[in-house]
Amino acid sequence: MQQDYNKLNKQPSEFLDEWKIEYDDKGKELLLTCLFSDCDSEGNTKHLYMDADTGQFWCHKCHKKGNLVTVAEHLGLNPSELFEKPQTKTVKLKSGRKVELKEEPKSEELLQKVTIYHGNLSTEKREYLNKRGITNDTIESRLIGEEEIYGVKRITLPVLDKNGNVISIKARVVPELEETTDAKYVYFPTGAKASLYGIDLLEKSTVDFAIISEGEFDSLILTQWGFTSVSSTGGAGTFSTEWVSYFDKFQKIYFCYDNDKAGKEGAVEHAKKFRNKKVFIVDIPQIEGVKDVTEFATVAGKTKEDFELLLKNAKEYNPYSPEFLNLEFGEPIKEFIPSQFFDNDTAFFTIPLNIKNNEESPFRVITSNKELYTLEEIKDKFNYKIVRNPDFMQRWSSDGVRTYLSGKNATNYGVVLQELVSFLKQYVDLSNENWYLVIALWLWGTYFYRIFNSYPYFNVNGLMGCGKSKLLEVGSFLAFNGEFLVTSTPAFVIDCINDNCSTLFLDEVENLKNAANPDTQTMVQMLNSGYKKGPKKGKKDPSGKGKGWNSIKLDPYSPKMIAGIKNISDTLISRSINMTMVLSNNNDIKNKELTETDTRLGSFRDTFYYSAMELHADIKDIYNQLTETEVFGRNWEVWRPLFCIALAMDSQNLESAPINYNKVRTFALEIIRNQSGINAENQSTIQMLVAFREMMVRDQRLNNFYTMSQLKAFLLDNHADYFDWLGEFKESGISRYIGDELRKTGIVTEAAKAVKIDGKTQRGFILDRSLIERRLKAYGIEFGVTA
Repeated sequence: MQQDYNKLNKQPSEFLDEWKIEYDDKGKELLLTCLFSDCDSEGNTKHLYMDADTGQFWCHKCHKKGNLVTVAEHLGLNPSELFEKPQTKTVKLKSGRKVELKEEPKSEELLQKVTIYHGNLSTEKREYLNKRGITNDTIESRLIGEEEIYGVKRITLPVLDKNGNVISIKARVVPELEETTDAKYVYFPTGAKASLYGIDLLEKSTVDFAIISEGEFDSLILTQWGFTSVSSTGGAGTFSTEWVSYFDKFQKIYFCYDNDKAGKEGAVEHAKKFRNKKVFIVDIPQIEGVKDVTEFATVAGKTKEDFELLLKNAKEYNPYSPEFLNLEFGEPIKEFIPSQFFDNDTAFFTIPLNIKNNEESPFRVITSNKELYTLEEIKDKFNYKIVRNPDFMQRWSSDGVRTYLSGKNATNYGVVLQELVSFLKQYVDLSNENWYLVIALWLWGTYFYRIFNSYPYFNVNGLMGCGKSKLLEVGSFLAFNGEFLVTSTPAFVIDCINDNCSTLFLDEVENLKNAANPDTQTMVQMLNSGYKKGPKKGKKDPSGKGKGWNSIKLDPYSPKMIAGIKNISDTLISRSINMTMVLSNNNDIKNKELTETDTRLGSFRDTFYYSAMELHADIKDIYNQLTETEVFGRNWEVWRPLFCIALAMDSQNLESAPINYNKVRTFALEIIRNQSGINAENQSTIQMLVAFREMMVRDQRLNNFYTMSQLKAFLLDNHADYFDWLGEFKESGISRYIGDELRKTGIVTEAAKAVKIDGKTQRGFILDRSLIERRLKAYGIEFGVTA
């Protein structure tokens, strides 16, 4: 506990005797065995030095320091018993109330100590002062002395008030001992406030300017040169506002602090306090070994005339000038995006972890440097701005996190990619083998999507029962923060994206084509812009304080897999990898179900997180360097991320060719060539061809004539979910539509033929099943060899 200044009622040695503590009396110091640790438990050496007058001590071994109060508290005694009862005097206020004021230590007592310490000044310390530019006249006039305190010889500097009375003593070690001494400065009395060293000289000054320097030695040298100079006993970091009035008589103030960062900032900060004066900042030149006035004089050998030139060139302080604002312009503050973020070759993934005995937010940020932070720590350490609020379940397993942080996650990602392809084949039946690789790369790439400027949507079109919903379900279990949504509000959808970087799986999107209500229109706008970085959705939220509304920008950018029976807009098709699914005849796949608890899902996700931590820098380099000679424009924007993921996977097998990259690129080129004319209406054409092939397989026909009535009936009876709208047209209109679609694809080249069947004339077409299959292959749908 801290005591007010009072005289000890006994000498420190008397207290030690009373407390039965053994000591060696060395005159000015008492030498004790350390009371606070076992550092003196071996041998007879004593390391605790106590001032015989003040009771202040310091252990040279364990570095414990304090005074008799510290010892009394350690022994369980009442420290107040150490002191004489404070002398007080009563003062009567104008109000009539009387108050008692404790008397401060008398200047005469401090002066006595100053005189003793001055007399102790050794030749060695005097020579040291002389080398520092302090003359013998200054040493004598300012009563600079020497005293051993805490076992170290220190130079003592008496601090005077404006009337020349000693109010405190500052004792400092020589710079050579600063690194090996715990207490660089010691003040008497204990707890003495910072003061202006040299304030008594201000009263005597007859010039119109004063210099405020950083250290006492600097002030002494400037005084020797004939200037009026003071310094704060607290250094560059301390300058009390109440001291400003001491400079009322001066027209100009010069701050001359050290030329290091702390000195320059301190000078500017304190210059602000002088609002009605001309204030100048003196710049000590950057010379090797020179940081302050003392070294300017001693190391650089400069003179008063040289310093006068510095005063002449000093810059007047202007609080609005950038030069004095102490501003360091760094890089623009970046927004940290919880969930998935890449910056300066470091990956950051935010995960909700169940940390035991922890009441803070469960979200922790794991970095590719194998570090673990809270969101608040991320903001403080990296100076990021965080405005998003993640809210999702843990998808990187706790075991997976431990494995990664311990560095034990050695994985061949090329092998895992093939395992993922095999896994997808168990649950979805696709018309072309290459689609499994494309979907696997797309799902894996969702863990890297914020590296890319855009990420393609995956548009799945197909009849009811072809497996679209199961594909979306499987994908949502595997993709980064996957969310399988049906009929959700736009506000919910965009919050999932903005706060969680969710990969969305949206079913029944055909309802969005003709947006008739505001919610649907908002969803369409979000989808149209959300494939790419940059566009934001703005909204207004109540401030919560009755003071209006807050403007909020939400980010719609994320991967999205969308599915529907009918066609979507041309805009979304252009932003998507487009795949048409057909009805499967594989009952094993159709009946195979997947549950979210399947351990393979967690294993795949853990691997995806590992790869994002380890390959993100490689993928970023590939993305920036990859060029293409056959894929351009929007197609390049769509396929480029998947090409990068494939190349990164292939890099795991250094001795082999880029197999996955070559496969996916060749397939992409085939799709681009064959779908160069595809728009939203082509989806209807594809579905019609799929239906007519199915009809011919049912009838076991390779070539056959079908009447318009048969074609229409098959579409309405077997594919009403897609073609029910045909029932609203007249027979002639339906026939015209079917004929136009078949001619457009080249399945037929002439008008419908008229054939008599059962005595009645029927119009229709001869269909070639192999030709239909070739046309479907051009759209990316394969059925194998026609039997």
